[in-house]
Amino acid sequence: MGIENFIKDALYKANDYIAYHIGRELAELHPGMAIIEGETGYFDLEEFVRAERCSVVHEGSIFNHIKTDWDGPGKEPKQSVENSWLNVLWRGHLLDVVLVTYTQRCYPSRHHWISISSYVMRLRSRRLALRQEYLTLRVDDESSAT
Repeated sequence: MGIENFIKDALYKANDYIAYHIGRELAELHPGMAIIEGETGYFDLEEFVRAERCSVVHEGSIFNHIKTDWDGPGKEPKQSVENSWLNVLWRGHLLDVVLVTYTQRCYPSRHHWISISSYVMRLRSRRLALRQEYLTLRVDDESSAT
């Protein structure tokens, strides 16, 4: 399966089926990779890019739908990605990020899917677990000191 019509094909599906369809197709395209899915309210890729915490390249083989909003005179136009397949360079790792906007609960909602190496996921999980363990030990130490 090529990716040229990946987003278009997904948006032709029933709304209740879109997220499952995209996740399943990405899993088939990227065996051995972890697929993380969520609503974009919890993942602001544009803010990460503005803060220079990652770099983005649009996948050229598919149409990338970028929306521009303008709030009036004296205001700068703002661009946001509506539907796109992005290659994201984050901490030396190349990730595929698919952003798709579709109607959910009567409102447009942008969702994301991130394909990431299982190895990188294990490293991140281990690091988060160690950080949590450190914080727990620190709280226990502070409690016993008082």
